[in-house]
Amino acid sequence: MHSTSFAPRVLAELRTLGPVSLMVGGAPRLERRRKSLALLAFMARHAPARLRRADLAPLLWPSSPEDRARQSLRQALAELRNALGTVVQSTVDQAWIDPESIRLDVAEFERDMDVGRLEDALAHDTGTFLDGLDGVAGAPFDLWLAGERERMRARTSRLLTQLIDRARAAEDGAGVARWMALVAKRVRNDGRAVATAVPIAEPVGTARPARREATTVVPLRTRAPAIALLDQPATLLALSAAWNRACRGGSEAVLLEGDAGLGKSHLLEHFVRTARIEQPQAVTLVARALDSERRQPGSLVRHLLDGAPASAIAPATSSGDGTDRLVVVARRISGVVPLLVVVDDVTLADDTSQEAIGTLVQAPPAGTLVVLVARPLTLSEVRFRGGLHRNASLQRVMLAPMGASAVERLVSALQPVDMALAPSLAERLWDERRGNPGLIETSLAMMVDDGYLVRGEDGTLRLGRELTARLPITADARERTRRLVPKLTPSAREVLEAAAIPGDAVDLSLIGPMVELEGEDVDAALYELASHRLLRASMRGDGWMEFASGAVRHAVLDQMLLPRRRALQRAHERALRHRQGAGAPGHVSYARSASRERSALELLRSTLASAAGLLS
Repeated sequence: MHSTSFAPRVLAELRTLGPVSLMVGGAPRLERRRKSLALLAFMARHAPARLRRADLAPLLWPSSPEDRARQSLRQALAELRNALGTVVQSTVDQAWIDPESIRLDVAEFERDMDVGRLEDALAHDTGTFLDGLDGVAGAPFDLWLAGERERMRARTSRLLTQLIDRARAAEDGAGVARWMALVAKRVRNDGRAVATAVPIAEPVGTARPARREATTVVPLRTRAPAIALLDQPATLLALSAAWNRACRGGSEAVLLEGDAGLGKSHLLEHFVRTARIEQPQAVTLVARALDSERRQPGSLVRHLLDGAPASAIAPATSSGDGTDRLVVVARRISGVVPLLVVVDDVTLADDTSQEAIGTLVQAPPAGTLVVLVARPLTLSEVRFRGGLHRNASLQRVMLAPMGASAVERLVSALQPVDMALAPSLAERLWDERRGNPGLIETSLAMMVDDGYLVRGEDGTLRLGRELTARLPITADARERTRRLVPKLTPSAREVLEAAAIPGDAVDLSLIGPMVELEGEDVDAALYELASHRLLRASMRGDGWMEFASGAVRHAVLDQMLLPRRRALQRAHERALRHRQGAGAPGHVSYARSASRERSALELLRSTLASAAGLLS
């Protein structure tokens, strides 16, 4: 492949397995520039993706002021360009690596393993990933580094397992002894029994199952984030300690960080539920920012104050604007009882609400704990004073990916998997989904949907189709939604389409009139949608649900024909006018059967509570 640039390409090699080093034209470069090499390794592992400078700067210089961190990033990129030429590309806002111009030993290890060149792959594995770069930056980089090292340990474990099995099949005793001798040396800190792992490439069934009807989609037994809580004891302890200090009169602010799918929202639900039980007199103001409400000034603050006592809100309405209203109410409440303020997806909040939250975070009143939740790569999107990257007022707590053993427990909890298959399946999911419980859950569900996993006579899941070197399914929520929607029952699909019209938050009192279904049918549809994690319980309380993500809602809208969408928009407007005419904002205008023991929402809450009970 020829470069489109007039500048000559530089052939370089980045060695990451063992002590990190960069070779250009056979000569070492940047030998003492550990942070520049760390930046290069991070970009190379994400190539060819274009990475935002606003995310790279705090990754490697988290303790520096924002302007200083950006300047350090510019200098590091300049050093890399000076050493590598056009291998390193950048614009004012982004930077990336041309993967075809640089050799990366860890990438060659993965390619050789994927195509079955096992001994060639093992030759690349010469040491710990990025050995010597521990502590070169800060917590964000160290967390990424720990995850990459765990992935390498898992892949090496699987590689040696395959080599041992191959030698056994050939009755090569010397080969078995050779590979077994490498297990303790190469698979450091890995407690799994490598030699007894069951290969995942042999399907139990011999034929692809016939296409299933819509009613046969099997929901997951429980939610992945609930199980993932088992792997986050330090996070729960940190939040509990901060809440205890606030209840004793302290003022606390915590930033909870974690990638999408790690279970931040469910961890918050568990923490808030526990806080209310431990301090029943306390007031909790909880809300989730929604992308669909970003252009509505003060919308998030209004949702937060829905949970405040009327006596605290009334005097505040006449003092100040929307920016300081939250602070005024917080001071009134915390002067009497402890106050817990929780904002999920804070980076999606409207500008007015962000300014109010920023003011509260800078100086929380005595007796107050403020918990903000965000994904690490979105922190630069906040616009309040002090931001989130380097705000000295915030205690930062990071959610880590699940460990390998926890993923095996997760897989067994989500679906009944054949005991012989479970360890190798869990290892594959952990390795290729980077320990992310949300992605693992989505992948497992899609493997069932697509017939890669089928149920045996005993009800457990077994392989129905042969799996390739890498999992042949995507973990993308939008793609999974597109493929799942046609398999839903007609009522569930109708309710899902109606829910997508107003926005990410779903006012359940409007759904019945929009689709003209009976209350029991709506409840059953909502439970089906919640079981598939298309909808989830809302922090706004009873009568509300939310889409699992904006990507899910957009996928539903994309599949609707324009006439259908317009008809639902008109139905939504009629339902709103009818409710306003009834004079009851919370009025539910469709009938619910009194004979039903539990509504869909109660069933959903029961499901979540039973999953969270695994912690006890």
